[in-house]
Amino acid sequence: MRTVRFLRMMSGVGALTLLGAPLALAPRDALAQQVVTVQLRPQNNSGQSGTAVLTAQGNRTLVVIQTTGGPGGVQPAHFHRGTCDSLDPAIAVPLTSLQNGRSETIVDVPITTLANGQHSINIHFSPQQPQLYTACGEVAALQAPAPAPPAQPAPPVPPAPMPSPPTPPAPPAATPAPAPAIDVPQFGAANTLAWPPVFSGELQATI
Repeated sequence: MRTVRFLRMMSGVGALTLLGAPLALAPRDALAQQVVTVQLRPQNNSGQSGTAVLTAQGNRTLVVIQTTGGPGGVQPAHFHRGTCDSLDPAIAVPLTSLQNGRSETIVDVPITTLANGQHSINIHFSPQQPQLYTACGEVAALQAPAPAPPAQPAPPVPPAPMPSPPTPPAPPAATPAPAPAIDVPQFGAANTLAWPPVFSGELQATI
């Protein structure tokens, strides 16, 4: 009996664990779905262009840069504040330098901080010539998720149909009319017939 109770208790705990797991993972999963793509445009007639893809990984961000048309070799890359036309030269967040046009970095900064509409990604010509920019792109702000539509009230429950009217009782069976009384002649002293009848002289038979 104790074994059965223990198994039931453990199965209940397992069910709570399974039910709780999606709730605990939901915020992380929702954050991991946030992706921002930055279009990198050529600077100073370099002919270098490409993309930088930012992907949320919890409180960190994966940044993958892929370009073509650059000088090749090692090229420093960073997040800067401001736009490409008005760039703050101070480095906001460093990135792994490009090797032949490609770079991949995981930074300890959430994507919501990097993609707030106030940063740009800038690529430099080389470590020896960092002042020469070859490609740049503004990081657009993350779009706020659309609010969930308000819950629609449930349609009213139609009223229950009216009960059928009660069936009227059947009318009582008609009482037959009494038969009319028949005037039957009564025999008695007043109505005594003479027998044998007496006939008049002409009708008397001669025996």
